[in-house]
Amino acid sequence: MVNISIVGGDTISPHQYFPAYPGSWWQYSDNSILEIEPNWFEYTTTESGPTNADGCPSIIKNRDFVPKMEGYLIYGDTIVSYDDYHNKTGEYEVKLFPTISDGSLFSEGYGRSWRTFYESKDSLITQSGIYYDILAFTEHRETYGSDHQWHDVSWDTIYYAKDVGIVKQITTKWYLNTPSETKELTSYFINN
Repeated sequence: MVNISIVGGDTISPHQYFPAYPGSWWQYSDNSILEIEPNWFEYTTTESGPTNADGCPSIIKNRDFVPKMEGYLIYGDTIVSYDDYHNKTGEYEVKLFPTISDGSLFSEGYGRSWRTFYESKDSLITQSGIYYDILAFTEHRETYGSDHQWHDVSWDTIYYAKDVGIVKQITTKWYLNTPSETKELTSYFINN
């Protein structure tokens, strides 16, 4: 017989530089809107526990409650996703905030990208006002070509304000050979 233990039940708050509380939203100068779903979602992980004195294995299920955005669960400073959510297969994680010292692989397949710390600033002026305590990251994207080589696609610089979220993003698309595109925060609501 397998012994199953359920632990946790904690609510995991989002990262202070991406305060993705349920019901929060951000609108940008390009008319895009980033929305967090209105409810907390259960996030359960399963691991093998110790075998008891009768030789029965045990399973530990850790259950937490996290925000969700566009089908992705946000666990603190990490986006968690599954190819098949109900069966929990194909799990992968995306670190929203890599360490300052090295890059973090964002995704990989026919394309891949990295997020790397870029700079910190005391303040940043946008269309909607002045924001303080800024961290900026770059995201470098590449695609795998028919020549079996990786080719540069684009480079984003993303600015996060503490307790606000993404306030500015500059995108350069090398493959189109066009000017950089900039979007800035125009309005937002943090539901905490």
